[in-house]
Amino acid sequence: MVTLNAKMYDYLSSVSLADLVARQQEKEASLGAATVLEDRRIGPHPRPRNTRDKAAAIL
Repeated sequence: MVTLNAKMYDYLSSVSLADLVARQQEKEASLGAATVLEDRRIGPHPRPRNTRDKAAAIL
């Protein structure tokens, strides 16, 4: 019996980051425009974890 974990491990070991980037670039080239992702979730935003993140969120 093959578990989901084993299937995921097999897939992730079969692809590289370079493969995924190349595949995305091919998609964008075929569409003629870059894909823009935007977070449209409604609700509270995650709170900054440390002081540096809090200062950056204020600016």
